[in-house]
Amino acid sequence: MAITESTKDALLRVAIETINEGGESAIRLDSILAEVGVSPSSLYHHYGNLNGLIEAAHVERFQKAVYGNAVELKRRIEETESRESFVALIDSMMDMFFSSVREIARQHRVNVLGNAFGRPALLDAVATAQKQSLLIATEAMRIAQSKGFVNKELDVAAFVAWFDGMAWGRVLIEISPEDNQGAKWNEIAKRAVHSVLFG
Repeated sequence: MAITESTKDALLRVAIETINEGGESAIRLDSILAEVGVSPSSLYHHYGNLNGLIEAAHVERFQKAVYGNAVELKRRIEETESRESFVALIDSMMDMFFSSVREIARQHRVNVLGNAFGRPALLDAVATAQKQSLLIATEAMRIAQSKGFVNKELDVAAFVAWFDGMAWGRVLIEISPEDNQGAKWNEIAKRAVHSVLFG
């Protein structure tokens, strides 16, 4: 039996797809309502107004970008049983995080943050999602630390915050792809992470 998408979820999905394809300026109330096949009263019932829908779409975009990474890291660290396997895991996760395949996801994350300024409710929701992601990743690294995989003196919460900021910064070299600094940036980032985690 197929699961039917709720009106609320359909409105959110279409808003996210529209923002991902054309930015927030591409949002048109009539287009969204027509695609979902509902009246304005449905939008007002679920999101209060168009701005409420846009903010909900941004929050969902951001949460998908940050939450999944942290949960996957924790799951994989819990399954890792040796330092060698942990080093390989960290390298493979960095390869994934920094890959060109994830470039659009990084841009979406930055886009949400940019749209949050001047919108206190959205900024608060983004901050909450970011904190939750950092807490999960910190818990994951504490597990690695308790297994003896990383330096026991390392402040893992500070490491996670630093790493996250560094990964966000990769967007800056991606907006000028002709500079071709991606591979060099990746190598420097890996060496820095190895130095901090393993000494």
